[in-house]
Amino acid sequence: MKFSKLRKFASVAMVAGMVVVAAGTGVVSADTVDSKLSNAKVVFNAGGGGEGDPEDPTDPENPLDPDDPDDPDITHNNGELVLVVTPNLNFGLQKTSVSDQTVWAQPLKVSDNHSPDSSTKGNWEPKYVQVKNDRGTAEGWKLTVKQNEQFKTSSQDGSKELTGAVLTFTNGSLSSNQNKTGVTAQQTVSLATLNSSVVVMDAAVGSSDGNFINKFGNQQKDFDPNDPKKYPHENISLFIKGGSAKKLAYSTTLDWNLENVPVPQP
Repeated sequence: MKFSKLRKFASVAMVAGMVVVAAGTGVVSADTVDSKLSNAKVVFNAGGGGEGDPEDPTDPENPLDPDDPDDPDITHNNGELVLVVTPNLNFGLQKTSVSDQTVWAQPLKVSDNHSPDSSTKGNWEPKYVQVKNDRGTAEGWKLTVKQNEQFKTSSQDGSKELTGAVLTFTNGSLSSNQNKTGVTAQQTVSLATLNSSVVVMDAAVGSSDGNFINKFGNQQKDFDPNDPKKYPHENISLFIKGGSAKKLAYSTTLDWNLENVPVPQP
């Protein structure tokens, strides 16, 4: 079965390709069926079948309404096998330092408030990726991500690289209200090697249909963007080499690719 390639752009993102795989005595192709770009950014200061609906990564029975219109994680895709959610990453305002440091991406802000204090409590969830498979076939799928280039400043600031910076997703876990047999979510996704695809989540041939999430973090909802250390979400990290950062803003794009894995032909 062949699917048309879909590409959507979000606001750190994905590129497609075709892989030829040998299985038994037959040869089949794994086609990219959906891909998206997402953004990652960090700013330094001196001194240091229908549409796929996003689900709550900590409670997949419930829909989720992200509350960040300027930098949305969600793009509604039509199709039977689609990427519903890819995370944009914001590492906030950091201080330059001559020492190595690790900073953490802010969690996902959502609009279903669980607390009167809507600015800091009750409306934050772990960042996550979500795949919807409604094909009703025995075919599998694979989601990968790669970072095409190093974090850089804008062209107006000379396209300076954040040399030695490494982006890593940790504490990943599979979440779904469907049968998860045959579906795997990676706990750690390291993008230490630039322009190299890394598996984030995959489903073996014969796996169930449904929505499947790899969420990076636990159920802690509290977060204060003005004081990130107060309610830490230490799940998606950016390692910064001492002395590499200047008083500038740096960004990159992540390339997320969703591939079809056909049933091997005899």
